[in-house]
Amino acid sequence: MDFKEAETQRPDFKGTFKRNLADNSLNKLTYSSFKKEMKVIFGICVSFFLICCSIAISVAIMFLKKKLTNENHSAFVINVVPPLLNFIAAKVFSITYEIVSRKLNDFENHRSITEFENSMINKIFIFNLFNTFNAFYIIAFVKEESDLFGDCPKV
Repeated sequence: MDFKEAETQRPDFKGTFKRNLADNSLNKLTYSSFKKEMKVIFGICVSFFLICCSIAISVAIMFLKKKLTNENHSAFVINVVPPLLNFIAAKVFSITYEIVSRKLNDFENHRSITEFENSMINKIFIFNLFNTFNAFYIIAFVKEESDLFGDCPKV
């Protein structure tokens, strides 16, 4: 029930003081909604770029697996090296994005702790959804429809 209005501001919130005529308080710290939206859009673009990089790495690893299969490497190398590289890449992207998302959230200048936390949770959830499962999406929806990545090797 109007908890957003009653919620205290974050200590890191930066804004300008304006007179609040609604409750006759002398000063209320505010921030331009246009500037905030522009910063949020910038954060979305950075997040989208990192998701695309993660997907590109997964696709490159699948092409590597096809190359290893075509060069007749052992089944162990074909079945262990690409998934291991995919795991390492996903972990590195996840750790990197946690740092980037914290910086983006600070940059977006959220007024309350609730807004800050909700934004952080949404960013990390959506990024990790794509980062963790993009290889499965590619295998399920792209690999079966095209012959881009080759077939699984016969043991």
